Amino acid sequence: MKFRISTSRYPENRKIYLKYRNDIRVKIKQIFIGTVGDTNMAKNGLRTGQQNKAGQSGGGFARGYNFQVFFDDCKMSFARVSGIERSVATESFCEGGMNHRSYIKRNANRTEHVMNFERGYAVTDSGNGLQLKAGMQFSKDVCIYVTNEASKPVKAYYLSGAVIRKIDVGDFDAMRSELLIEKIEIVYELLNQENM
Repeated sequence: MKFRISTSRYPENRKIYLKYRNDIRVKIKQIFIGTVGDTNMAKNGLRTGQQNKAGQSGGGFARGYNFQVFFDDCKMSFARVSGIERSVATESFCEGGMNHRSYIKRNANRTEHVMNFERGYAVTDSGNGLQLKAGMQFSKDVCIYVTNEASKPVKAYYLSGAVIRKIDVGDFDAMRSELLIEKIEIVYELLNQENM
């Protein structure tokens, strides 16, 4: 952002310019440090360090690598979890003579909700006593907790009516020295989230 203000003829413009420039610099610095409690930012959904109670450094944002997964109250270790999303089916239509706009109607959702869990294939039993197999339906919600640096949950996702649809171990390849990755595909009925 560049300012072009004539300061030679009007010295009062220079004072206004310098004050505005310094205010902008302080504001930007506070935003990146995470110490701003601006109500406009809170309304727009930008959470800063004072507004976020996650206890994270670096502005109070949660890290994508701090999470815990529970299947039927058994803690499971996964390297990656993907597919956490919410969407609705919509249909657009026009009504007689209204060419400048279209109307949006929400339809019944006919697509499956799918989540993928990936981990290294363990040669020995992990010791949690839960044997996973395709077609298995969980009696309790699948829980995914996002944690802070102190391993305390700050956000939770609950999958209701979850069923294991597929377990994929991967390919055996003698030409490559890679870990076997076990991929577990789960379909679920409902996703709920909660701030801890």
